[in-house]
Amino acid sequence: ELQRATHPDRFANAGGQEGDADIVGAAAEVIQTLSVQGEKDLEFGTVLGGTNVTVTPQDPAAGKFEVIAAPGSDVTLQFTRLPTELLRVAGEGAIPFELSASVGTTENPLSSTPVVVTGAGVRETFPESGIVFVWVGGTITPAVDQPIGMYEATIELTASYSGT
Repeated sequence: ELQRATHPDRFANAGGQEGDADIVGAAAEVIQTLSVQGEKDLEFGTVLGGTNVTVTPQDPAAGKFEVIAAPGSDVTLQFTRLPTELLRVAGEGAIPFELSASVGTTENPLSSTPVVVTGAGVRETFPESGIVFVWVGGTITPAVDQPIGMYEATIELTASYSGT
């Protein structure tokens, strides 16, 4: 059993021995849960074999992600599925594909900034709105004798708090 001594941080135990104590606080700040939402697919449309097609991230056919995070936070945006080809849905075949991307703080892709697309990702400081948009484009290079059919790929964007 502890008994208070005359000093508020000092105490005497039942045996009369003097001790010392102090306190520390505990605190936590809850921040916005990260959210990544794919809002629009990248559409190359109908293409002819042997004809390269490019869709820039600023093009209306570009794909779009919306990322929500705590305002002012540093977030790493990383393409965790970064395909290098579109695969034929029914049967064998692939079209080489190179991804391009840009990041912006408004829904206008024309005001976005191009980013280098690598597996390492890019670090963004989130604006006061807590919303960043990522647009994806790319180039496909179908062969002259490319088998006809539908070709697809999955692009995955991951967001994670970078810390300070």
